[in-house]
Amino acid sequence: MALVGSTVGGSLPVIPTWFGALGGASLFTLTSMLKDARGDLCRSMGMRIVAVVEELLDINDELRVVQKFGVVAGLVLDKLLILDRKHKIKDRIAKGLTWMYNQVPQTASRVDDQDKSNYKNERDGRGRSNNPRNNDDNAPHSRREKKIYQARQTIFLSKTREDG
Repeated sequence: MALVGSTVGGSLPVIPTWFGALGGASLFTLTSMLKDARGDLCRSMGMRIVAVVEELLDINDELRVVQKFGVVAGLVLDKLLILDRKHKIKDRIAKGLTWMYNQVPQTASRVDDQDKSNYKNERDGRGRSNNPRNNDDNAPHSRREKKIYQARQTIFLSKTREDG
């Protein structure tokens, strides 16, 4: 049961692997020593695990599965190496991964620069905001446009006062 506990405890996401394995092994071992239903359950689980491992070893002795798998894996690896020598697959994959690795900081810096310029423009009263309520399609973007916008507003206000 210590083996099962170390396997289960070692795969906990937040706890370090060695600490989880030690804690899981200790917990399962102590639980299997209890003299109640939980102890019986842990002992029967341990017996089942031992039986499964023994059965797998017997199957491997009869069919030589591990040796056959090793032969097949070697043949596949040989074919892959031949394909790699012929078509330079490893080099192409390395180039692609290097290109992607180099693109990430460039893209991040472009996005950061764009965010900084958008913030500066919003702070200065220029440019468009990401907030749709702040976006006025008639809002000025340059000094010239600002003067034209103010002149149109003045004309509009004077006409509405005359009409009213």
